[in-house]
Amino acid sequence: MLHLTDQQQQIVAHSHGPALVFAVAGAGKTTAMVHRVERLVRERVFAPRRILVSSFNRAAVDTIGHALAQWPHCATVARHTLHALGFKIIRHAAQHSALPAIPADGLKTNGEERTLLWAARDLARQRGLVGADDLDAMDDQDLLTYIAVCKSNLRYPDLEAARLPAAAQHLATQAEPPPGLPYYRDLYRLYEEVRHERGWITFDDMLLLGWELLVRHADLRQYWQQSYDAVLVDEFQDVSLAQAEMLDLLVAQHRNVMAIGDDDQTIYGFRGAQMAFFRGFAQRYNAQIYEMTDNFRCRVGHVVLANRVIAQNRERHPKTLVAARGWGGQTALHTAPTDLAMARLVAERVAAAHSAGYRYAQIAVLVRLNAHTPLIEQALISAHIPYQMAGDEPFFRRREIADLFAYVELAAFDQRLRAQQPLSPAQAERLTACWRRLYNRPKRYLNRQLSQECLTAALHHHHPLSVTLPTLADRVTARVANGLRDLAELLVWLGTAQATLPAADLLAELDERLGYQDFLRTQSGFPETGAGYAANVEACLLYAQGKGTMSQFRAHLAELETERAQLTPQSDAVDLRTIHRAKGLEWPVVLLPFCNAGHMPFRGSEDLEEERRIFYVALTRAREELHLYAVEDRETELSPFLLAVGANALLRQSEQFAALLERDPLTWSAAETLNVATFPREYGQERLLRHWWQAAPEVRRRVAGRVVALIEHLDAQQAAERLGLTRADPELWAELAGPVVDLPRAPFTGLEHLLKPPPPSAPPSQPTPYRVGERVQHPHFGQGTVIAVEAGRSGRSVECYLTVRFNGRAPVKLLAGIAPIRRIGE
Repeated sequence: MLHLTDQQQQIVAHSHGPALVFAVAGAGKTTAMVHRVERLVRERVFAPRRILVSSFNRAAVDTIGHALAQWPHCATVARHTLHALGFKIIRHAAQHSALPAIPADGLKTNGEERTLLWAARDLARQRGLVGADDLDAMDDQDLLTYIAVCKSNLRYPDLEAARLPAAAQHLATQAEPPPGLPYYRDLYRLYEEVRHERGWITFDDMLLLGWELLVRHADLRQYWQQSYDAVLVDEFQDVSLAQAEMLDLLVAQHRNVMAIGDDDQTIYGFRGAQMAFFRGFAQRYNAQIYEMTDNFRCRVGHVVLANRVIAQNRERHPKTLVAARGWGGQTALHTAPTDLAMARLVAERVAAAHSAGYRYAQIAVLVRLNAHTPLIEQALISAHIPYQMAGDEPFFRRREIADLFAYVELAAFDQRLRAQQPLSPAQAERLTACWRRLYNRPKRYLNRQLSQECLTAALHHHHPLSVTLPTLADRVTARVANGLRDLAELLVWLGTAQATLPAADLLAELDERLGYQDFLRTQSGFPETGAGYAANVEACLLYAQGKGTMSQFRAHLAELETERAQLTPQSDAVDLRTIHRAKGLEWPVVLLPFCNAGHMPFRGSEDLEEERRIFYVALTRAREELHLYAVEDRETELSPFLLAVGANALLRQSEQFAALLERDPLTWSAAETLNVATFPREYGQERLLRHWWQAAPEVRRRVAGRVVALIEHLDAQQAAERLGLTRADPELWAELAGPVVDLPRAPFTGLEHLLKPPPPSAPPSQPTPYRVGERVQHPHFGQGTVIAVEAGRSGRSVECYLTVRFNGRAPVKLLAGIAPIRRIGE
């Protein structure tokens, strides 16, 4: 029978009333949840069919279901994602005439939602509500994401027309369009108009409409409130307003609800998740709070680094991961002089891990953005290492990159027409596709009729686009005419330059002339999404360097694609994915490249704390080996997340502690023994030694006895506090030593030096303290003002923590002795 920890047992023993469980990464929360459900059923606290287990994530619900399958008496426990629960409410309402009947094909998948969007776009064009240029340049997926976020947070396109009951009006709001994209709300309204006409239910309606039905119909609300006596919700940190309020209505009569999650892993703010619902759960429900801090996935080095990184966040429930699996594995930070050299180091480490016995599928390379994959992909392909991209295409197939290539292709066709060379049917078809893709991307305010005239002139009269475009100037506004002349000049230049100009220079100038990256940044309703698209373009420009002319570069990419397709077997391939797609997963070996400022955190993000949570998620995915990679040169800085915690020194201390435990403690010097004495408390691993230290009793006594002996020496000399010991240290080691007092003793080498006080005239070891109100400069965050100064002890040193409000950012907490900050004016 599985042995449950004391923390898990507390959760299993909870029977009635609201409960909030803070479960750290790798804590075994599924084990605790299913054992609680099994106990509730076995002891007949609740009938199995009246227990609901739910989560945002389908995979999480399936995992819980598989775990419950071992107990036949739990077979009828209800298991649904929150979306599926919402759809059950909708379907029940339709069956009882509270809602029009849902057509047989009325439930639509994410892919089918695009047909609604296209219909809404046609309506907008017909009614003249949105400019044709905006409609033509619109990013379909970006608008669908906007609509999804609105619905998940109860934002209506026309709140007044929704006529919600008074009890719901304080929760629902009027949707607001993103800055610079006012037509998004118009399209949202038309999208809903089409959806209602067709009687369709989309994925996002499952939440909004499910909640709406409960607040509108008292009989439905009562039915569902009486359907379940106990509710458990996993991954609660990822819930949106619609999910939180639907659950609140569901449990209103009994409040037997347990929310499980980790506020340190809230990384889906871009899709509507709000950590406030998880953090505020205890106060809202007066809930019992439990913690699960044991991590059964990672090793000490991984955990120590992750703890120090996430502790820099202010908006979190304070907790510390405990490395239940103990020492072993690897945690390393590698540096390289260039991005290319770093990518090669990643490929070499993958090859080394594979040679050591790991399958490729047991190795993951995690990146902050898809823009980080080009060099990694090339390095893996060059090393003949199979890989798979989770949820995305190779970098050169992404739309924003393909657009630049399409411009080059269109210019080549234009040059051919200028040379009076005919186009083949295939070339004519390709010119048509490129032109329709690009004529209003970026926006040129060229209407569809004039666009078709240009295309007809090229295809049927063999007139180059660059010749036709200027002739339209007297039929459009001055602004549009200027844009058309610019496009004509661009095609002429591009058609000539692509034969001789290096691809990197050509694409860079093309990007600049188009203002393409700026266009991408502003054409998204979500700043980080637009910045990510622009970063993909920037990465492509860097990747093109040294790859010859444009035709040579395209040949290189084609060769890469061919080589990638030939790498077999695909069933055993390195997992290359973004950190967002890695959440909830684990691998024996994890590699994390681009641990530099600007990448980690991503400079396009506006939420530094969420960026730190993303990094934390990456740091807690490895079971055995965690390798971080960064570029180190005069212009490129290490990630401020790593600088702020002194990552290199921290990892060295962790390695030294593990190495000392492998040695005979009687050989330890005084300084080494002091390091062992303070490490568990300093890094939050006391519980590791008490509960999870897999050492023979005699070894434990010898180690603890050696530490206790040193502490006694230091106490006798009244030096313990000066050397960083606290009351918790002797308590821990005395407990581990046990009652045996006749342990073998040996002198402590270097004790005299350790006890020697610093000379009175010695200069202070710490820099002059900062003061509240001082202005400081940080290379990544810019200028800011110190708003708080805190002193703390770490081991034997006093550390100064500064909280700085940087211009335009939320406050950031930094370790003054490590963070690369300086006073303005120094």
